[in-house]
Amino acid sequence: MKKPLVDTRTSAVLGAAQELFSRYGFRRTSVADIAQAAGVAKGSVYLSFKSKEEVFRAVAERMADQILADARAAAKKVGALSARLTEALAAKFVFVYAVIDRSPHAAEIIDSKNALCADLFVKTDLKFQRIIARILTEGAEQGALNLGRAGLSVAEAAALFVRACHGLGEPDPGQPPPDLPLFRERLSRCVQVLVRGLA
Repeated sequence: MKKPLVDTRTSAVLGAAQELFSRYGFRRTSVADIAQAAGVAKGSVYLSFKSKEEVFRAVAERMADQILADARAAAKKVGALSARLTEALAAKFVFVYAVIDRSPHAAEIIDSKNALCADLFVKTDLKFQRIIARILTEGAEQGALNLGRAGLSVAEAAALFVRACHGLGEPDPGQPPPDLPLFRERLSRCVQVLVRGLA
C-alpha cells in the first residue's frame, strides 16, 4: 500500500531541511531553499509547517525519534556488554557528531536548538539515559558489572557513560577534529575503559 502523498512530501521536506541546516545553518536557510532542495513548491511546505522555526523543530523531533529507535534496537541485541553499550551510545553521539558537531555552523544550530526545542531534547535525553540504564542493569544482573563496589546506582552509572561521551569530538592538540571512524573508535575505547573499571 502506498504512503499518502503528504507523508512523502513531509519526509522530503524534513530530509532537505536537515541537510541544509547542517550545511548552511538555520539563519541562512530559507523556506524557499528547503522547498527547492525537496523538489516541492514553497507553498507545499506551508501546507505542513507554519514557519521555518516549525520545520526546524520537526527536524529535531525526527532526529530525536531516530536516535531513540536506534538506541532501543541496540539495547535489544544479544552480544557483549561493551558492544551493546557502544552501539547504543553511538546512536546518539555519532549521529549528532555527523549531523551537527561537524557542521561549520554547529554553534548556531545548537543555539537554535536551545531556543526552539530545548524541551524536546530534555525529554529525549532522559529517555536515552534510561535505555543506557537498562543495558547496564542487564550487565549487572549477568555479573559483568559490579556497580555497588563503585558506589553507583544504575541511574548514576548511566549518567556517567553518557557524560563521558561528551567531548569525544574535540581535536587533539595541533590536529583537526576527528573524522567519523576515529570518533567511533574513541567512543568504543571510552566504553571499554568504563566497563572494565566497573567489572
